[in-house]
Amino acid sequence: MSALRELSLTCNFGTFLDEMLRDQLVEKTNSTRIRERLLLETDLKLPKAIETARQVEQAVRDSRSISGKMPEEATCANVKFTRGKNSDRSNHRSGDARNSQSQFTKSRGNSSFTNQNTPDNRGRQCCYRCGSKQHLAKSHLCRAKNAKCDACGKTGHFARVCLQNNNNASVRKVDSTQSSTLHNPSTTDEGADSVQVLGISNVTGPAVEAGSAKPSIVCDLEINSISLRFVVDTGSDITLMNARRFDKYFLRESLGPINKKLVSYNNTVIQTLGCFTAKVGYKGKSMHANIYVVEVGISLIGKDVIQGLGLQLDGKSLSCLQPGFKPVQQQLRRIPFAVRGKVANELKRLTDEGVIEPVREASEWVSPVVVAWKKDGGIRICVDLRKVNEAVVIEKYPLPNIDELLSELRNAKFFSKLDLKSAYYQLELEEVHVT
Repeated sequence: MSALRELSLTCNFGTFLDEMLRDQLVEKTNSTRIRERLLLETDLKLPKAIETARQVEQAVRDSRSISGKMPEEATCANVKFTRGKNSDRSNHRSGDARNSQSQFTKSRGNSSFTNQNTPDNRGRQCCYRCGSKQHLAKSHLCRAKNAKCDACGKTGHFARVCLQNNNNASVRKVDSTQSSTLHNPSTTDEGADSVQVLGISNVTGPAVEAGSAKPSIVCDLEINSISLRFVVDTGSDITLMNARRFDKYFLRESLGPINKKLVSYNNTVIQTLGCFTAKVGYKGKSMHANIYVVEVGISLIGKDVIQGLGLQLDGKSLSCLQPGFKPVQQQLRRIPFAVRGKVANELKRLTDEGVIEPVREASEWVSPVVVAWKKDGGIRICVDLRKVNEAVVIEKYPLPNIDELLSELRNAKFFSKLDLKSAYYQLELEEVHVT
């Protein structure tokens, strides 16, 4: 649980931290016995869940020491919540627990456990977080994992699938991915006192959120001639290092006092141990910077080092053309004489700022310029790229729906209106004729 709590420092769970940790314990534990025992509790809190899990582990170890054999466990495939007053409890198990699929039905008063192996039932599985039939709840495609419900206020699902929403159907079918492997007693640590509750795979950076396959932007720096990896954080004014890394590499450095209070993005005070001055180098450039040491967390590069070393994020936007599409040279659209002076001044400004550059050679692609008027009387120079868009392979990106937007705007007090007219100027394009 300590590792899980450390990972949760990068998440904005707030008052729902204990509930999220409890859900991870129930969902990600590799022991079916522990999961079934925790699901029997009506009002499960995190401390009780941890204590119960430890008791079950101890009971399993004691049982194995007496009999020398672990009872066979079944996997849980489907979970089905039913709103009803009465329900009978039954327990049926198939001959082979490794090939069985079980369905757990929970009502307000009672619960039942039945086997259903038919392909039709498996085909009707859907995500209990967002209600989608295209993926399961553990999939990285689900957008409701960190969403807050408008019906109950809890994090992890949308209001349309909330069990406390009276507008929903009386029966809800939700799923849990079938365990790929059963709990193997031979691989369990006999002397372990903690419960493994979280498994992270495909981690390519030190600050990857659990269950996410997208890594953070990282950079390798030379700190006093020691190569270390940091997470690039353009929103941080200072550079941070966790105490574990400091104790491993820089114990000889003395930590000085801090005369400023460090505050995180949510206005909470960051507990620091001190700071030290180090020589920071990157690709032949070097500078001296103050590095603040914190108790836990990830090591971050702040704006002081980013600007001091002139770090830039690599990457250019490239337009991929469909094979076999012929280039198009469109006709020039005449600009009125009354506007040509403003157009010339705007083109000069964009050229001086490095947004555009003149083309001195013939190009297979020619697109006309369109002048758009602003409310203040100024002009905005645009390009008619409709013909180009027909030839470009468009990257499909899923737009957020109303449920996701309402979840993100929940309890918001301040709103800003931004004009993103120049947002695409930040993207550097490859030097190809189409651009």
